[in-house]
Amino acid sequence: MRVVLAKALFVKPDVLLLDEPTNHLDLPAILWLEHRLLNSPLTDSKTVVIVSHDRAFLNAVTTETIVFKDKRLMYTPGSYEDWEQSVGEESRRKERLKELDDKWREAIIGSMQKNVQMARKSGNDKRLGMVASRRKALDRLGMQRLKDGKRYKRSYHGYRTEIVVEEGFQAPFITLPTPHPVLFHSSAILQLSEVSFSYPTSKSKAKSEKPLIDKISLDISPNAHIALLRPNGCGKSTLMNLLAGTLKPSSGLVHSHPRLRIGYFSQHTVSALDPSLTPFQQLCATYPDDAPSEAQARAHFVSTAGL
Repeated sequence: MRVVLAKALFVKPDVLLLDEPTNHLDLPAILWLEHRLLNSPLTDSKTVVIVSHDRAFLNAVTTETIVFKDKRLMYTPGSYEDWEQSVGEESRRKERLKELDDKWREAIIGSMQKNVQMARKSGNDKRLGMVASRRKALDRLGMQRLKDGKRYKRSYHGYRTEIVVEEGFQAPFITLPTPHPVLFHSSAILQLSEVSFSYPTSKSKAKSEKPLIDKISLDISPNAHIALLRPNGCGKSTLMNLLAGTLKPSSGLVHSHPRLRIGYFSQHTVSALDPSLTPFQQLCATYPDDAPSEAQARAHFVSTAGL
C-alpha cells in the first residue's frame, strides 16, 4: 500500500487520484501525507481528487467538495466541513420556508372549505368562484424564494417545486443494550503489571524474538476513553490482544475484575468472518450455548439495532 502511494506521488502526475489513501496509514504517515499534499512542489500546481472517510484529512487538504448522493454529483466550494455547514444553513432556510408554506396551505384550505359550505347554504355562485381562485393559489405554493434570496418568478423559473428539506449524511440508527451495572471496588477494572510479550521465532517456540512489549504497566479505570497512538508495527494491536485475553503475556500479570465482560473488535475481525454465513448463523457459531431461535434473533435486531 505504501509503495503504491509513493509511486503515485513521485511519478509527477498532472492529476493525482487518491482512493482512500489513509486507510492503512498510521497517524504520523497521515500527517506526512497531509504536509506533502499541501507543501510539496510536486503537487502544488497539480489537480488532486481524493476519496476518503477521514473527515480531518479532507478538511486539511481539500478546497472543493463533490458529494455523490442519490446518483447525482453536488458541487460545493470549500472543505467537507464547509459542505456540512452549507447543508445545515440550507436545511434551516428550507425549514422556515416550509413552515410558512404549510401555514399558507392550511389557511387556503380552510378558506376553501368555508366558502364551499357557505355557497351550499346560500346558493351563491360567487363563493364557488372564490374557491376556484383559492385552488389556483394552492397550486402556486412551493418555493417562494431562491437560494440567493431572490423571489421565485414562474415566467422565468417555471413551476414552483415542492419544498424538500435536505440533510447531510444520516448516521445509522443502532441501539445497543445497556449492560448490567457492575460494582467496582477499585479504581482500575483492567490492569497490566510489568507485562512483557514476545512472539516465537520458530515453530518449536523454543526461542522468542526481542520483546515487542517490555515491562508495561497500565491501569484502566471505569468509564475511561483511551486512545493508543504510535506508528504501525510498534505493538498497539498486540497490547489490545493482551487486554482482551486473546494473547497471554510472556511475563507479568493481567488483572481484571471478576465480573468484567470485554467486547473486542480487532482490525482483522471482518476478514475472520465466514462470508457464507448469515448474521444469525455467525452469532450461533460464535455463541452456540446462547443461541436463540431465528425468530427471536430477528425480532431482537429489528427492535434494538433498527435493522
